[in-house]
Amino acid sequence: MTTAPQAWTDKCALTELVAKLSAAVDRGDKEAIIDCYAEQSYDDHGAFKGSGPEFAEMICAPAGRAGQLTMHHLLGQSVFDVEGDEAWGETFFVMHALIDGHIATGYGRYIDYFRRTDNAWKLAYRRVVP
Repeated sequence: MTTAPQAWTDKCALTELVAKLSAAVDRGDKEAIIDCYAEQSYDDHGAFKGSGPEFAEMICAPAGRAGQLTMHHLLGQSVFDVEGDEAWGETFFVMHALIDGHIATGYGRYIDYFRRTDNAWKLAYRRVVP
């Protein structure tokens, strides 16, 4: 069982991980995106399904960034359930993108499963629910 101070520390770390991933996506920082994912990971963004590194490759593909892809994520509240070295969470988001001069907006929830490895939380599974 997780103690209250440890649970609070873990939930803060998970909140920061979710924010770091969104910032890395917005900046097109491939290595920072990959660093947020566990070695064995799966990301289901609807049209995209694959590993964390494959998601980073897709987001940071030169064709996408050269095609004027600009993104901005705004994160809402997160709720996490921590049990030892595993955690589950839900985070609300709003996303705005400029893709080749066209504005796209999305909103929904990230449904996440996390694993702690080497004293660091990593994202093992993400499903985007619009």
